[in-house]
Amino acid sequence: MPKGKPYSAEFKARVVLEALQGAKTVNELAAEHGLNPNLVRNWKAKAESGLSRVFSATEDERARERELAEHRGRSMTSIARSASSQPSATIFNGACLSATASTSRTSLVDPANAEVTVARQLELLHIPRSSYYYKPRKRRRSLEGDDRELAMRVVDEVHLEMPYAGCRKIREELRRRTEGAVDASRRCVAGLMEEMDVRPVYPKPNLSKPAKKALRHPYLLKNKAILFPNQVWSIDITYVPIGRTHMYLTCVIDWYSRLVVAWRLADGMGAAGVCACVEEALAAHGTPAILNSDQGSVFNSAAYEGLLAGNSVRQSMDGKARWVDNVIVERWFRSLKTECVRISEYETPAELRRLISAYVEQYNNAHPHQSLGYDTPAEWYYSGLMAA
Repeated sequence: MPKGKPYSAEFKARVVLEALQGAKTVNELAAEHGLNPNLVRNWKAKAESGLSRVFSATEDERARERELAEHRGRSMTSIARSASSQPSATIFNGACLSATASTSRTSLVDPANAEVTVARQLELLHIPRSSYYYKPRKRRRSLEGDDRELAMRVVDEVHLEMPYAGCRKIREELRRRTEGAVDASRRCVAGLMEEMDVRPVYPKPNLSKPAKKALRHPYLLKNKAILFPNQVWSIDITYVPIGRTHMYLTCVIDWYSRLVVAWRLADGMGAAGVCACVEEALAAHGTPAILNSDQGSVFNSAAYEGLLAGNSVRQSMDGKARWVDNVIVERWFRSLKTECVRISEYETPAELRRLISAYVEQYNNAHPHQSLGYDTPAEWYYSGLMAA
């Protein structure tokens, strides 16, 4: 036998039989067949232990097997009789038996049988358990005619009242407003919304997803000591709700003093608004050494990268899924929304701008920080500039 290949069961049986006959020693058999003597001994021991199990079945076990075999035989006979009673039965090629497999054989299962479990009956009848316990789901009829027109009118009304509602909420509103007369599935409502070009208004996911071929700038703040103002700035964008929509707020903050050096409110999050915010910060407070941001596509735009390069500002970016790398500005967004936006009333962009402007003024000049020894950001920023 060639080495390195598995041995067949016939070959193992022949070698073990020769070993059991005792005509040759284990070493002689191993040399004759090109085997390791220990391998022959293992095969022989395994065969001897298995032989005892062949004759160990008790009379009760044999009786149980006979009973199960009879039960299976009766079941197969009933199936055959049921098949032969059909006018177009073709028993011999098995077509009729397969046609009645999901009905006739399942009906032979007796759940009240205390001696043979349902699982065993299904095994004898070759029926998958999933087929036996399957209950067909009630299919909703498709919307047609007046029901379809009514559903589309309700979808339009709900979208006008709640532009943020998706297909699930619109489905529930459809059931409620029609008092259950129109019972449409979520996918049916989603299909109507797509046909009517109705899309919910909400912040879309992956707003910070970088462009496909964008340059990934390294994170420059790891283990870096921030010792003076304008050493490191952070920039980020968040959305602020207003009425039934939202606006985007860009903020630039000094890492050392927590001073908000510039902010800008816009309808979109394009590169033009972000660059305008950075230009305001540069004009009012000078040039930082590093400007850190996340990996958003706007921070990989040519306009933004060109603006920083033109002002000799090194560009830094957070690591992937590392919000803590830009925690200074992220924490300011939380303070703004908690202390100002969510507890105030405003209806127009002008009112929102005045609200944010007043909060930034109070934050910079009158908001004590525990991390700054309960001084204000303005005190730390301007005292740091004088010390430098």
